[in-house]
This record gives sequence, C-alpha cells and structure tokens, in this order.
Amino acid sequence: MGEHDDRTPTLLWMHLHVRITPFWLWFVNSWLRFHLSMSRLSQRYKKVFLTGGRSGLGRAFLDMLLDSGLEVWATSRNPADLPNLPKLHPLALDLRDPEGVQNTVASLIQEVPDIDLVINNAGYGVFSPVEALPKEHIQGQLQVLLESPMLISQAFYKQMITRGAQGCFVHVSSLAAQFPIPWMSLYNASKAGLATFSRSLALEAKGHGIAVIDFQPGDFQTDFNEAMLRFDSGDTRATDLWATLEDNLSQGPRPAYAAKVLKKALLKQRSGLICAGSPFQAKIAPFLARFASNQLLDRCLRWYFNLPNK
Repeated sequence: MGEHDDRTPTLLWMHLHVRITPFWLWFVNSWLRFHLSMSRLSQRYKKVFLTGGRSGLGRAFLDMLLDSGLEVWATSRNPADLPNLPKLHPLALDLRDPEGVQNTVASLIQEVPDIDLVINNAGYGVFSPVEALPKEHIQGQLQVLLESPMLISQAFYKQMITRGAQGCFVHVSSLAAQFPIPWMSLYNASKAGLATFSRSLALEAKGHGIAVIDFQPGDFQTDFNEAMLRFDSGDTRATDLWATLEDNLSQGPRPAYAAKVLKKALLKQRSGLICAGSPFQAKIAPFLARFASNQLLDRCLRWYFNLPNK
C-alpha cells in the first residue's frame, strides 16, 4: 500500500484557485466599474438647465440631478416655489413669452457658458373638444410645449457647437405623441412636434458629439391633471374619459422611477427614444404599435380609454 499523500487536496485547491481567481477578479472588477460609472452622472455632465423643476417629473429630475452632484439652473414662473438647496439656481421663466425666453437664455449663456445638459420638461395640458378650444390656449400650448423648447435648444445647441463641447438635450415629450389622448388634441400635436424636432436635431447633432433624447413618459402619479385646463362641452364621453385619465394617473409609477430611467439614459450618452411608465405603456404598447395598422391602433385606443367603437 502506498503512503497517503496529505498534499493532494491542497494541490487540487491551489490548481482550481489559480484557474478560478482570474475569472472572479475580472467579474468583480467589471461589476464595480459598471456600477461606479452608472452612479457617477457628474463625471459625464457638470451643469444643467432644467425647465419646470417645481413639481411632478421635473421635481424628480431635479432631485436626481442634485443627488448626483450636478449644478442645476431650474426655471419656474415663480422661482420662490423652488427649494433652497445647494447647487440649485432658481430662474424666473414664462414659456408663454418666447421673447422673454430668448432673452433669459441668452443672459444665462453669457453668465454660464459651459452648461452641457439641457432638459426641456415644463408643460401643461388642455382638456377640451376641438371645437371649444380658446384661441389663446391654442397659442399657449404651442408656445410652452413646442416653440419655447425649440428656442431654448437652438440657443444652447449653438453655444455647444461654438465651444466644441459635448453635451446632451432631453426633450420631455409624451407617449401621447404615439398614442393620442382624446380631448387633448393640441397637447398631442405639440408633443408629436417636439418628438419630431428631437429626432431631426439628433440627425444634425451626430457629428458634433451631442446627444438628443426624446423622453416620452406615460402616466405617473403627479399633479398633472390638477393643473390641467378643462373646457367641458357637456359630452358625457368626455366626462367618462376624464375619470379614466384620473384612474390611469393614480395607478402609474411614482415620478422617482422616471428620474431613474432618465439617469440610465443619460449615462449612455446616446441619442434616441426613451419611453417611461408602466410596463404596458413603456414596453408593450410601443412594441405592438410598430406592427399594428392605424385602424387596429385606433380600436386599441378606444378600448384603452373606454370609448365606444361606434
């Protein structure tokens, strides 16, 4: 009988350890690098211009940006509504005044020429049948949701090109650009225009190292409906639809989830469409819409909003 070698288990372990250790070192190192990069938004961007940071998605975006260590210039019609926080610079801005928007942005660019992240988020809705839309609110929706964001982007885009700087534009449009909401025709049209502007700007910005994100949120638990202007026509369908919209909003994710989705998109530094909302709104519906006919899509929308098919 040969003498038992007590070294055999030790030698076997050393052999396996030598082979396995490099894999685990690589795995742990890759995991740490990924999560560190995902948490350090301030390594990608330094200074942000954000419209509409008082409440809702805008406030969630603001908190996320400040928590990530960025310096933010946030706008509101009443800057006193914005919190008093380090690295936050409140600005008075009324998007219904395009000339005032241009002047404010021009002054800010002179004062802070190196803003590298622009988020056009501010907005409001009008719930009304087409025939009852007041002219002033037609103009107001187009100015707030489309014209002013375009003017803001134009000014900062020109500045980034002049400086030869990389940067990013986020245009918060809406899933309503793909799936129009009845009795909100002007809101739908304005958001669709902003989405198309985003795609157009992304094509032009490609050679400059500037990303353009079309961020399309669905229903979130915000006060959006509370701030909405309503013009009722006595149509019971509109009354029923409003109840459906309220229910959808109350069942949506919290705004912090939208901020999480946006942060992930910003870290990738790539242009594109980002949908956010419930799994059905953000994933399933956009996927099905690629293959559905307009007739089928209209039937689905009537079903979703509890509207009659005839």
